[in-house]
Amino acid sequence: MNKVVMLLSNPFVSDPRVYAEARALSESGYDVTVVAWDRTCAHPETEDRDGIHIRRVRVRATFGRGARQLLPFFAFWRQAMAALSQMKVDVVHCHDLDTLFAGWVVAHRQCAGLVYDAHECYPAMFAVHGSQLVPRLLAMVETGLSKQVDVVITIGQLLAHRFRAMTPKPVFVVGNWKNSHEYQVDTERMHAVAKRLGIGDRLVVSYIGGINRDRIFYPLIAAVKNRPQAFLIIAGDGDQREEVVRLIEGMDNGVYLGRIPFEDVPQYVALSDVVYYGIDASCPNNQFSAPNALFAALAAGKAVLTTSVGEIAQIVREEGCGIVLGFPSVQAIENALERMENPTFLHQCKQNAIYAGQTKYNWENAQRILLSIYKDLTA
Repeated sequence: MNKVVMLLSNPFVSDPRVYAEARALSESGYDVTVVAWDRTCAHPETEDRDGIHIRRVRVRATFGRGARQLLPFFAFWRQAMAALSQMKVDVVHCHDLDTLFAGWVVAHRQCAGLVYDAHECYPAMFAVHGSQLVPRLLAMVETGLSKQVDVVITIGQLLAHRFRAMTPKPVFVVGNWKNSHEYQVDTERMHAVAKRLGIGDRLVVSYIGGINRDRIFYPLIAAVKNRPQAFLIIAGDGDQREEVVRLIEGMDNGVYLGRIPFEDVPQYVALSDVVYYGIDASCPNNQFSAPNALFAALAAGKAVLTTSVGEIAQIVREEGCGIVLGFPSVQAIENALERMENPTFLHQCKQNAIYAGQTKYNWENAQRILLSIYKDLTA
């Protein structure tokens, strides 16, 4: 049995992309271990989930501190490499640039295959911290290391185009695509949740994801407050949490659920009429955005309301499955919600969404690509 080790710089608690890939490989006969970084030291050091072995490296740190994270990163790399040196590894699968150096060292030592799985444009992520030195250094490191891997996989066509200009190694898109059957939720269960939240027969708009600084919440919340015929659900956690709590406090047609269990996400998407994903155009990394929220909406057959940024905007326009906002003002979102309240328009968006989710952007297609890559790597 081929041994696959995935390196991950989060604790692997709610990472749907990594979970989907690891489970697909495990179900196809690979022995999969995820070596994850637990920065809070709050999760079990070892765990087995759906045939996936999880081993967490405990190095205390926080997210979002830019270059000040270097010392904890070095400690994580050192401990991860020490853990991997005790295993016989056939393929090292590195999730994002912050694990690639450690993975390259291990793969080189063990003559193992090396996969670079780029979820983000890492140099662009660090551009928001002000200094251009760090993004330039990261771009140099990424260019060099991407030429040492066996294959690059990434989330969408825009990032794939970037990597094809960077490295001669093969580049594939394994999208954050979903299984539509996982989003077909029992009607009684949905009615119970709707009753508990007090939704009634209102248009349900949801956002489920990171409550981060580059996400646009204020105009959404203000617009829904102005439209009592709509109901807003926000779920997730991040550095805008307190602001979202403050804005939504006292709303009789909105609720903030905080962080919800990974397995509860489909029921809230299924409950929605419209999935919202607003991101800041000034953040360079957002220009490549092809998020989980989009593909959850397509799998569930829900309309999408998004900003004119990234691959998500391209897909919504091409598939006719929602509205792309020219500028995310309160009035623009109110106007969009008014259009969504038209049953004919909403039905057409939902039909287009489910068609795109079933024919193009589904996990069966993504899994087929992933397993083909691994078949070649381990042949």
